[in-house]
Amino acid sequence: MKGSFKYGCPIVKIEIQNDREEVLLDSGFNGQLMLPIKLIKKLKLKHVGYSDYLSADGEEIVTKLYDVAVKLFDESMKVEALSTDSDLSLAGMELLHNYKIVIERSKDEVEITKSR
Repeated sequence: MKGSFKYGCPIVKIEIQNDREEVLLDSGFNGQLMLPIKLIKKLKLKHVGYSDYLSADGEEIVTKLYDVAVKLFDESMKVEALSTDSDLSLAGMELLHNYKIVIERSKDEVEITKSR
């Protein structure tokens, strides 16, 4: 799966609820997925609870948690997504821990492959 840099950030498109959506690859995010509230409403995701997390600036945030169907390559999975007021969706390291990620800004290269 190939991506590119947008807004100076590594972006790929993944299948979320049978919809192709852009996500920012965030190596500092330990969770699976963080989705904008607007996208959550558009996809009509099921609210399943609450979770807290620490933002990049150290602020503790409590947010809603949603069940989401994600497909990476040929693998379908159910994951939990945090909600955010941001306009960007984030894919975290927990979602991508079984994949090899190559990010090389100088070559505008963003690629995810299956680990061997």
